[in-house]
Amino acid sequence: LRSIQPCVNYAQLGKMEAGRVMIEQRRAGGIVRAPMSGRVKSLDPMVAVLIEEAEALSSIFESLTRDVGEARIEPWLVSALRVEDGGKRYRFRLRNDVTFHDGRRLSARDVRYSFERLLQHKQSESRWLFAPIRGARALLEGGAGDLQGFRIHSASEFSMELEQPRSFFPVLLSALAASIVPEGTGHIGDSLRDGAIGTGPFRVVRFEPGTVLELERNPAYWRKGFPKCDHLVFHFGMAPVNILSEFRAGRVSLAADLYPEDVEALRRDATHAAGYMERPRLSVYFVAFNVHRGPLQDKALRRKLVQAVDPARLVKQTLGTLAVPAQGLIPPGLLGHDPLRAVGVVSRPAACEAEAPEIELTAAMHPVFAGEYSSVWHEIMESFQAAGVRVRVTSETINGFREARLHGTADILVARWIADYPDADTFAYLIHSHDGILGRVCGVPETDRLIALGRSESDPQARHSIYGQIEEIISREALLLPLFHEQVYRFARSDLHGLGLSYWLPTVAYENLSVRGD
Repeated sequence: LRSIQPCVNYAQLGKMEAGRVMIEQRRAGGIVRAPMSGRVKSLDPMVAVLIEEAEALSSIFESLTRDVGEARIEPWLVSALRVEDGGKRYRFRLRNDVTFHDGRRLSARDVRYSFERLLQHKQSESRWLFAPIRGARALLEGGAGDLQGFRIHSASEFSMELEQPRSFFPVLLSALAASIVPEGTGHIGDSLRDGAIGTGPFRVVRFEPGTVLELERNPAYWRKGFPKCDHLVFHFGMAPVNILSEFRAGRVSLAADLYPEDVEALRRDATHAAGYMERPRLSVYFVAFNVHRGPLQDKALRRKLVQAVDPARLVKQTLGTLAVPAQGLIPPGLLGHDPLRAVGVVSRPAACEAEAPEIELTAAMHPVFAGEYSSVWHEIMESFQAAGVRVRVTSETINGFREARLHGTADILVARWIADYPDADTFAYLIHSHDGILGRVCGVPETDRLIALGRSESDPQARHSIYGQIEEIISREALLLPLFHEQVYRFARSDLHGLGLSYWLPTVAYENLSVRGD
């Protein structure tokens, strides 16, 4: 596998064996405490869509493949996979040393059940990722019965047949939604006894939805020597100022989700500077325009808003080194990204020259823009107002934001997207007019054909061209305003060891962390 474009060498996946587990070393143990500003309210990986959910639940549940860094996808719960029939069939062999938290051994029946459960789970926004599996559409549309394209050959071997080739299908299998749960799992509750059972390095001790998730080391974990710590505790719903104070006081092990000015202050603090780490994340923050209803059906108005904001200036004034200005929807490192693509920007009119706002738009805003990135939203609002447009925020909660996105009820969405999987398709598919999560807001049929073409094409140069065409349509039609790509970071206490960051999710491999006394 390769870490340059194409980020994943899919053709070689059929020849891969699972990497050898690391030699077990003396564990330092301890309790790792990780604070988050967002709230996790469910332990079901199949309905997870938030960053915080991916961060926490990946320690409990695992999938067939996994990103092991630099977008390198490797077999995980499977020991090997083979690509057959020109990419229309994938054959798998499970590892023979994996058990669930309740002691049951992982089998092919569990895998089949997990995918059927996902496809029939109406609350899952990620289930459409697996529509290419033969027979999946019937389950997605409410049908009963088995998944036709899933064939069990033995207790440890199975295959999946696709309707059409998908060159990046192994990447899809690494998504959190594709986590494997025991056959017969129904509602996943708040404890191991209530169905919160996976194969991951940690198992559930206590979960208070939206407040705290306490995990303990899984003593039967198949990767010998992991996890390194004895307990892992996630604290949810913490304000940025509280995360900062708790970190300075030594009551949490890590710090993120801080206000930009506090990040810079900690970086200048000799006590904490050595524990700082950052790297790019496969993400994009943007403003999406509702092209199907209201004033923004007018392309000229959409273009006016795009031209009112200079992403480079915005990032410099508000985020500094915590972000990279966006030239398009697709972030650096993925096919389709063009660093020379320019977002059309005109000079922002001075406040004294601007006419009084004549147009009012409604906005549903992701909570991050009311929290640590509130300064970003303030600048955007000022830019829009200088262009003669007033914005009225109708929702700052995650539930309100989701409702507006699902039903297309707001004029604009102030949003972000973190990759479901490390491929340009996860960004392009956002605007699929039928299945994309922005489809009801800015999805147009013109891009649907290109999205389908990008999914079936295997040649990297051809895919790069296809996703470039999608970016051109987004720019020409002013479907959305790309803002920036985030730099993910963490501050670590001096007694925390093993920290590393991924530019996909989860950001931190918590099973590598340990706490040692000085």
